Amino acid sequence: MPLFFFHPPLDILCTTGRPNDASVLIPFEQLVQQRVHRRRPDFIPSLPSTFPNSTPSGDHDFAHLIDSVGDLLTHFFLVHNFSKTYFFGTINGVFWSVAVEAQLYALYPLLLWLTLRLGWRRTLWLTALVEIGLRSFDALSVVSNSPHSLPQVLSGSPLYFWFSWTIGAALADAWLKAGPLPFRQAWGWLWPVLFLASYFFKPSYPYAFTLAALSSTYLMSWCLSRPNHAWTVNGWLKVPLEHLRWAGMVSYSAYLLHQPILNTVPRIISIIFHHHPIPTLVMYGFCLLAWFPIFGLSYLFYRYVEQPSIAWGKTVIARAQHTNSPLDPTLSAIPSP
Repeated sequence: MPLFFFHPPLDILCTTGRPNDASVLIPFEQLVQQRVHRRRPDFIPSLPSTFPNSTPSGDHDFAHLIDSVGDLLTHFFLVHNFSKTYFFGTINGVFWSVAVEAQLYALYPLLLWLTLRLGWRRTLWLTALVEIGLRSFDALSVVSNSPHSLPQVLSGSPLYFWFSWTIGAALADAWLKAGPLPFRQAWGWLWPVLFLASYFFKPSYPYAFTLAALSSTYLMSWCLSRPNHAWTVNGWLKVPLEHLRWAGMVSYSAYLLHQPILNTVPRIISIIFHHHPIPTLVMYGFCLLAWFPIFGLSYLFYRYVEQPSIAWGKTVIARAQHTNSPLDPTLSAIPSP
């Protein structure tokens, strides 16, 4: 999940940045045109596919109908992350992050302004203070066994994930300008260690997301600093890395579709084994094997929904440019993933 937030700003800058500029952060108008037309059309078709599951008990009485409509509407307008009732909802539990991502784009003008006024170092410190400060409230609640937790309007807000999103943009900016990559210190290996440890020490669990994002940044920095390393080209990792390349191509479609498929795996396995108890690790193995049907369906969704959606977005942008003066000449060729 943290990689889902870390990847978009990296993708934005690496597809549109101009290395000769003082900063490669793109204008807000260009960001909106790129991301809305590439994300929103893919997200909407995936809603009806899981909407029939929005009445968990199968009881279609009026109260459940109202709940289902509310769930669908908050998802459609990407505000369900502000509600405890609809945050995970009954449509698709992972869709909360799509709403948060969209709202992080709304914070992009502020990020632009901060980097211009303060520079990357201070901006990273500021966003870290905001995110870690909010997460610290939850950590204190865990330590003190307090029934009071951070209000949903804050714990589900983009501010709760702001730093985890910003470090992706910082890494891309540094890489495109051929500058020192962030979080490449000799002790950077501590981030993955701390991330794994956070799952075993309850008070540190609220920081697990942030630590995972830092771990991703460290590992990505390490890979970017070795683009032509032998093991990435002809070594024993060539085949799995090629699969990862394909997985990256369909990753957004896979993200939208994987949860409903995974939810059905235990039910199918239970039926196959006539409802006999299945060891947890065995069930986990079956869930891992579900990656293959997920990958296949994701490719079909990518080919017949995501790609046409991107093409439609390009058409809309081209028409807007034809009727108005273009914001940037590079907008005429927004690349496909």
